[in-house]
Amino acid sequence: MAPMRAFQCSDLPMNTTTFTPDLHGPRFDPYSLNGGTMLGITGADYCLLAADTRLCGPGYMILSRDESRLFEFTPQLALAAGGGFHGDTLTLTKLLSARVKSYKYDHRKEITAASFAALLSNMLYQRRLFPFYVYNLVGGLDEEGRGALYGYDPVGSYQRGRFECLGVAQSLIDPLLDCKVGNMNSQHAAIPLSGQDAVQLARDVFTAAAEREINVGDSVEIKLITATGVENFRYNLRND
Repeated sequence: MAPMRAFQCSDLPMNTTTFTPDLHGPRFDPYSLNGGTMLGITGADYCLLAADTRLCGPGYMILSRDESRLFEFTPQLALAAGGGFHGDTLTLTKLLSARVKSYKYDHRKEITAASFAALLSNMLYQRRLFPFYVYNLVGGLDEEGRGALYGYDPVGSYQRGRFECLGVAQSLIDPLLDCKVGNMNSQHAAIPLSGQDAVQLARDVFTAAAEREINVGDSVEIKLITATGVENFRYNLRND
């Protein structure tokens, strides 16, 4: 009887593949990128927020063509939220709505844009270890009646600015805003935009972005916030 010997890899046929087990199992990912682009522009007496309505899924899937990303909290305060996981957007806006109502009952007045901006920053920072995957723009009027716009990252860092764009088409829209609103790298004198001019500009930049970014399309919603309240606009974009 021949003596037994140790098994060697060379004993396997050349066309046999070996299996390496994954000791950690499949990777858990709680987030999904659902698209969304948000835009904000301010003026001397107005603030404009705009966002597209296309809700995207994995690959080239379109989950909804009519999903609003603009949320109104007071007659002079609104939020544009998206650009990440839509489930977090819905959760965050529900929590914010409850906090805004609580503020109104406790203080017997509507929350101001600056107070709302600080509130949102604190709520996002509290979740910094498992953050809301949402990009936010807060728009409204400050205590002097001027347009106020605050831009955020998902963990609560924010700053006030004249104009801002966040989301999947940010790299396409930012150069247009730099030119038309910020008057950067221009040899012509800056011309302040009126509220209606800002509405038309927002429509144009979203139309241009929809031509080059597949996650932008269907419609663009615009809220123009002034001392008299919020005026709503909606325009169609390409839907292919």
